[in-house]
Amino acid sequence: MITQPGYVKLATGQLLFGNTVAPLPLTFDLTGGGIESSDQLGGVDPVNLATELQPRNKLVVSPDANLPVKIAPALNATTGLLGGRISLSDIVDGKKLARTLTFNGLYIPDLDDPQSSAIRGFFTLPELPDEPGENPTTTPIQSGQIGLRR
Repeated sequence: MITQPGYVKLATGQLLFGNTVAPLPLTFDLTGGGIESSDQLGGVDPVNLATELQPRNKLVVSPDANLPVKIAPALNATTGLLGGRISLSDIVDGKKLARTLTFNGLYIPDLDDPQSSAIRGFFTLPELPDEPGENPTTTPIQSGQIGLRR
């Protein structure tokens, strides 16, 4: 349950997470939702990605040679909403299979300790096909948690 007050629009030039200087190192977490089924994300759960909050509240996920995926999160500092996609390519029965992980979240301010503020949300990811004729548009969709924290 969220017990903090609602999101308050930032003043011009103000950064999220109570920070005054950019870049700010953050961690982008993906947990549950079948995330371990993706070899491209390391086959582990949770997945923790180094991220930076740059000037003008732009998020950049640091490239990782062990996780060859492109992630371009879109953070709207006016509303506190985060959204984005991760395009995955898995190998199933010797063939490349594309799946898209879609995520959404909301900035939750901590007015007592702004540095403890975080973004919390969810992602959806189609399961890998395990029956003949299945593909990512016909398999069940799993959901998991996302978080962005200091």
